[in-house]
Amino acid sequence: MPRRKVKYLDIDEKTESELIDAIDAEIRRTGDENSSDDNPQVLVEDSHLTEYRHYYVIWDRFEDVDEDARGRVIWAALKKALRSEELLKVTVTLGYTKEEAEELGIEAGDCILD
Repeated sequence: MPRRKVKYLDIDEKTESELIDAIDAEIRRTGDENSSDDNPQVLVEDSHLTEYRHYYVIWDRFEDVDEDARGRVIWAALKKALRSEELLKVTVTLGYTKEEAEELGIEAGDCILD
């Protein structure tokens, strides 16, 4: 089977910084603060078998951002928002648009955010 090179649709530095800051702000937002529909939805899947967690960010601003850049942006936001010991528990960072999340069956009711 021939090999094919994958071309990524990278994002500019300013956009990446804006995305990171918005996700960081949403992670730090307390339950008392209102969140806009335009904000990213951060879901944390807590494993019942281990202390490790998966972070999913559902946000339509990911529409034109490739999967690699999405993961990089989410990881950068987590590095800003979490303490070192919590960051070590993160095993997966995935970003989806609302439509992609629905197609995959990812719903907020399946995850926790504390």
